[in-house]
Formats: sequence, C-alpha cells, structure tokens
Amino acid sequence: MARRGSEQLELPIVTEAPRTWGGSRKGAGRKRASCVGRPNVPHRTRPEHKGRFPVHVTMRACRDVPPLRSQLVRNLFRKVLKTQAERSYAAQFQVVHFSIQRDHIHLIVEARLAKRGDHGARTAGARTAGALTAGALTERVKQERATQEREALRRGISGLVISFARQLNRRLGRRGKVWADRHHRRDLESPTAVRNTILYVLQNWLRHGMKTFGLGIVDPYSTALRFLGWADPHATIIETEPWPDPAPRTWLLRDGWTRGGGPLRTTDVPPAARGVRYASIVESYVPSSMSSPL
Repeated sequence: MARRGSEQLELPIVTEAPRTWGGSRKGAGRKRASCVGRPNVPHRTRPEHKGRFPVHVTMRACRDVPPLRSQLVRNLFRKVLKTQAERSYAAQFQVVHFSIQRDHIHLIVEARLAKRGDHGARTAGARTAGALTAGALTERVKQERATQEREALRRGISGLVISFARQLNRRLGRRGKVWADRHHRRDLESPTAVRNTILYVLQNWLRHGMKTFGLGIVDPYSTALRFLGWADPHATIIETEPWPDPAPRTWLLRDGWTRGGGPLRTTDVPPAARGVRYASIVESYVPSSMSSPL
C-alpha cells in the first residue's frame, strides 16, 4: 500500500496585544494635584538663571495652615529674613520685596554671583579650555555662570522656605507640610516686567479686594512701607524692630524698572488675573469728619 505524501502545515501567526501600560503617551503619569485643590508646579528641571534678572517667586500654603496674614507670621518672617542675611549664600541671594497674603507669599529676589566670580570663572575656564577659541571660551564661562547662579537661587529659596516652615510649625505647635507645592518662579527680563511685578506684589492686597480707608495707605504686610518708588505720599508705621532693607543689586530693580512706566501710585491696582485688562477699582477715601494724615 502506497504511503500518503506528507503535507506541510503552516503555523498560525500570533500577534501581540497592544500594550496598555508604560511608555510615553498623553495623560500618562501621576496627575498634578496639591493640597490646595489646584494643579501643582511640574517637577521639571528649572531653567538657567541669569543674575542680572530679578525673579518673582510665589509660595502657596496648604489649606490646613492658619491664615498667614497675621502679626505672628509677620514677626516670624522678619526673623527668618534676618537669619537669611547671615547664611553662607547671603552674598549671592537676597529678598528685595515681599508681600504676605492669606494663603501665599510673593517674593521678588535676586540671585547673582559676586563680580569677583567673573575673574574666577574665566581663570578656571582658561585652565581647562585648551584650544578653545575666545568666543567659545566666553560662551562656556557664561553657561557656567548661569548654572552657578541658578544654584544660588535654588539654595536661597530653599533655605528661606524650609526655615520659615519649620519655625512656623514650631510656633503653632503643629506638624506636617506648610507649603502645598514647589515654588513658582518667573524671571523678570525687562523694565516693564519688573515694574508690573513690583506693582503686583506690593498692591496684591488690593487685587484680593482689601479695602483702604485714608489716602496713601499701603500694605503693612509687605515691603510697601519701605519702598522708595511711590509717586505720591504714603502712610508709614513705627516699627518696634527694624526690618532688613537690602539695596537692590540688579540695575532692573534699582533704577531700570522706572523705564517701564514710571513710579507707582498707592491707588494703582494690579490686574485681577491673566487676560483681565483692568481690575475693579478699590477706592481710597478720607471720611468727611477726618483730615488726611499726610
């Protein structure tokens, strides 16, 4: 009996099911959320910082932290600023302006290497540059300086917010987080940007609807009392203890900001939010039975 010839069979092609986890895709990763009910600041590498530019920093407190706008916090913040002036990075970092609001703090800071650092950076670069051209060497020195100034900014802000949080918890007898998120940072690179930010920080209380009674009233929970750029007279208070009052080191904070629109007025109100052209005006007035204190 003849054998039946063998028949070659084909193996079925098995395809892998598409992956439903891992990899880069839209919406992947842990969702941005914080203890204040708003998206937090993305945890990404901070951009380089050039010391000639001031920086606007915002720190937001957690919901369970008592209101920051109090005499206790004001005195504590003064103590923290004095302590910061004694830190090793004080020659590179300083807080020039601030305002304390109910649940957040605004800062305008400077982080800049001392001028002698220019020579040190060039000397170090010259030793390792070898055959680099003068232009390439200059660019390398600039990049190294920007990296160092970013580190000075990081150290200064971290030291300040950590010290404040620890002392506030100790004073209140509480434990846990004080800050809801990483600080928000914006470098100010033009006179207009600096002027608008000074107005935003010093007059932030008006933006949040605080009423004033009398002419020239400024926010006592800010550096507005010591600000020399007001166009009109303003009230002041006698402090039982002096505040640190550092002179600006950058041209933009010292003089340049006035080229962005001139001095500020105590009746100026910053915009309520991005995209809003004008905020509602909070009127300052003197009751008819009283005379102006100025």
